[in-house]
Amino acid sequence: MMMKIFGAVLIVSGGYLIGRIRVAQEAGRLKALRAVETLFKEYDSDLRRYRRSLSESLKGKGGIAEAILEGAPIKDLRKEEQLRLNSAVNQLQNNASFQESLEISGEFLHWLESAASKLEEDHASQKKALPLLTAAIGLLIAVLLY
Repeated sequence: MMMKIFGAVLIVSGGYLIGRIRVAQEAGRLKALRAVETLFKEYDSDLRRYRRSLSESLKGKGGIAEAILEGAPIKDLRKEEQLRLNSAVNQLQNNASFQESLEISGEFLHWLESAASKLEEDHASQKKALPLLTAAIGLLIAVLLY
C-alpha cells in the first residue's frame, strides 16, 4: 500500500514539474524575444536618425546581437521565430534602399512587439495554472493506475 501511495506521489509531482519546466521555457522564450525587440528598436532608431546599417548598429554589442549578425540560432526561440528573424536580417543586410530598409524594419518590429505581448499575456495566465493542470492530470493517471 505504501508503494502505491509513493508511486502516486511521484506521478503527481512529476506532472507538476513538467508544468513548471514548460512555464520556465516560455519565460526564457519571452526574455529572448524582448532582447531581440530591444536590439531592433535601437537599430530602427539608428536607421531613422543616422541611416546606419544593421551591422553598424549591432556591432560591438555582443551576445544576442552577434548571433543575429552571424545568423546563429538564438537559444529559446522557436524555429519559426528564428527563421523569421534570419529572413529579416538577410533582407536588411542585402538591401541597399533606405526606404525598403525602413519598411522591413518597421514590419519586423511590429511583428516582434505583437508576438512578445501575446506571449507575455499567455505566460501571465499560464504561470500558475499550467503546473496545477499537469499535476491534476498526473493525479488522474495515478488514480486510473491504482
